[in-house]
Parts: sequence; C-alpha cells; structure tokens
Amino acid sequence: MTLPDFDRLKALWEDPEFTEVAHWQARHPGAPVVGYLPAYAPRELVYAAGGLAVGLWGAGPQVEIIRGDIYYQSYICRLPRSVLETAPALGAFSGVIFPSICDVMRNLSGMWQILFPHQWAAYLDLPQNFSSETGGRFFHETLIDLATRILGHPPDAAYSQRLAQAIALTNRQTDLFRRLAGLRSKFPWKVPMDEWYTLLRSALVLHPEAHIPMLAAYLALAEKRDSRPLDHIRVHLAGAFCEQPTIGLLKTIEASGCYIVSHDLLLGLHWFTAPLKETGDPFESLVDGYLNRSGPAPFKYCGPREKAETFLALVREHRADGVIFAAPSFCDPSLLDRTLLREALETHGIPSASFKYAENTCQYSGIAEVAGTFSDSIRLWPKES
Repeated sequence: MTLPDFDRLKALWEDPEFTEVAHWQARHPGAPVVGYLPAYAPRELVYAAGGLAVGLWGAGPQVEIIRGDIYYQSYICRLPRSVLETAPALGAFSGVIFPSICDVMRNLSGMWQILFPHQWAAYLDLPQNFSSETGGRFFHETLIDLATRILGHPPDAAYSQRLAQAIALTNRQTDLFRRLAGLRSKFPWKVPMDEWYTLLRSALVLHPEAHIPMLAAYLALAEKRDSRPLDHIRVHLAGAFCEQPTIGLLKTIEASGCYIVSHDLLLGLHWFTAPLKETGDPFESLVDGYLNRSGPAPFKYCGPREKAETFLALVREHRADGVIFAAPSFCDPSLLDRTLLREALETHGIPSASFKYAENTCQYSGIAEVAGTFSDSIRLWPKES
C-alpha cells in the first residue's frame, strides 16, 4: 500500500482544460458528464446515470480572467468570472447544475443558458423550509426533474436501483472523509493540510470508484504516521465554503502557528453528518439527507440563536482555541454570517481573527501576520481563568 501521488492529484484539479475528464469520457462514450457549482449538489443522480459529476469551484490563480470580465462587474466574487473563463473546456459536458446559494449563482445560471444553449443549465433551488410536507416534497420533485435532465427521460425503476447503489458508493466516500477529518482533528500533524486538501479537491474530478481506494490507502498510512506536533494553536476555519483559497494560503496559516482542525472548505463533499439511507426510496433518501442530515452552512436557513449555538458546538467539538474567518471578497452569505458568529464567540470568550481572500490570492504576507499574531496572542498571553 502506497500513498497517493499528490503531485498528480494536484495537477488534475488545477488543470483548466479538464484533461482527466476528457480521458474519462473517451473511456465511457455516451455517458453524461455533468458539472456542478458550489456548494452542494446531489452527485448521486449523475453516478446513477452512469456518468461523472465534476465540481466547478473556480480555476485558481493559473487562469487569467479576460472573457469572464466581459460579463461580470468587478465588485462580486471572482468565481463566476473564473468559471466562464474555463467554459470552452466544458463544451462536451451534458449540462451544469447551479445550486441556489446566492444571487451571483442565480445570475450565472441564467447567463449560462444564454451563452451555451447546447447544454442544459439546471438551477437547483435548495429549499429553506425543512418540513417533510413542504420543503421535502418540493425537493423530491426537484430531484426528479434534475434526474430527468441528466437521463434525457423520466427516471424508471432500474434507475432507482442504480441510484440506491450510487448512494451506497458516496456513503463509503463520505465515511472515509469523515474518518480522515476526525484523524486530522485529533492529530493534525499526521495529516498535513496540503495533502488533506488535495484529497478533498481531487474528488471534484475523479469518480468515487477511483477516488475511494486512494482515500482508504491514505487513511491507513496516516494513522500509522510517526510525526510530532508543533507548538501550534487549534483553529476552526470558517467562511470558505464556496470560492476556494489556494493551497499556499492554507499552508501559510498553518506555518504561522495555526493547525486548521476543522473547516468548511469544499463543504458539499463532507456536509452530511450521518450516512444517507441505503434502503427504501433513494430519492427520499436524498431528501432526508438534505433536510435532516446536513450540517450548518451560510446558505442554509436556521434562526440566529440556533445558528450561533450550532457553530459554538462545532468549535467546542474540535477543541479549537479560536476561529479564523476567511471569506472570499464580496461573498455575502459568508460575510453576513461572520457578524452573528463573531458576536457569539465574543460572548463566550472565544477569540477570533478574520481576513478576506480571492481564489487567485498568492501574496500571503498579510495573512501570515494575521495568523501569526493570532497564534501568539493565544499561546503567549492565554486568557485568564
């Protein structure tokens, strides 16, 4: 058993041409390839159709934005412009799913329909009513409509059987993510941040059947890794659920004295707090997962008190010494949450720090100062009991 080839995995998800996806299509002629935007989409619907779900979470710093700036103003996040810049490489995709997490995503879904009429564009309206009679019924119908788009015809009994198998497959993947997250929370020095993040992000490009063996091999070796902890504080990283920071930014935070023991990076891949049901109606399993097994998120409604209490419980669960709020510039859901959550932390004497970034942020000196000062303030001047 050997470690995954992290250089290869990093090259896969950094590739703006999606070469690995093209290779997959060549091996599976006629199978649907469906892109999905942050933060959550029911990938199982695509796998059940024999297809590949590809996460489109931005192109990072390696793509110069030209085409995207034609269609979008400068005072919104970089993500939609970045996705439009890579759109030519997505020409062979069957369609793209746009989850309803913000106004920018809604606008991008409409823009896509105009610019790329040869593809279908599905706006995935995630319900904010969590009763089974209202939100559940609405989401069930939404999933049926989405499956119909992916298949080209309404789902039948054979598709439902394959959907149940797809749910079991993603449950295995999510369980490995959960176990790795638990290991990193307890022993962050055994699971370096760049390796953990690369494993997460490569899941946006690879089919779970190819990705799961890598996760299992890495987990087995990481558990036995003989390494020693550094004199770092433990932090929860909040706000990076959509547009993603660079690996360099994450490594800078840790090199400055802050172990990231929990986070909302690539949230949709590890959002569910319990496995989805593998028996019964698989569409209802996906509905139940969203309504009852999904964790907190800036785009998911709950009352201010419940939101604050859930966040505090998460920080305490991972024994975080403090919280770093890292929000993409102009990200309304993340920045709006920050005010409420920061007040809750202050009330309970939990320190926090904050900064904003973009997916092409490559100058880290300011972030290093924020993280380093935050770490020093907790390690050298601990709060009096």
